Amino acid sequence: MGIHHLHTFGLRADDVFAGPVIDRTSHVFWIRTPLGALSLSPEREGRGYEVGYSGGGPYALAEYMHKLIDSNGRDTAVGGLPHGQKPDPRILAWAASAEATHTQELTLEQLKAFQSR
Repeated sequence: MGIHHLHTFGLRADDVFAGPVIDRTSHVFWIRTPLGALSLSPEREGRGYEVGYSGGGPYALAEYMHKLIDSNGRDTAVGGLPHGQKPDPRILAWAASAEATHTQELTLEQLKAFQSR
């Protein structure tokens, strides 16, 4: 018997998001805290993150990154944006681009800079 679905709900109560880590080798998305701890990025069942194409995976990632930017890294719980709100189109463009398809670690400030491109 294997693990079919792994869900996390966000960081521990006192932790904040410092930046995402995209591991393309293992296809895992991580959250790094300011103290260097890594946690799996929370995902809704059936709405996993992906990058490099126009589709649901990059859209879900852009929603989550937008939520983290809006909360300045404090709201890390699984879930998207408030009803009717769409992710910033510049964040979505990055998530769907070839630029996002390699293993990388970004900071919250770098994510915020995507909004001013």
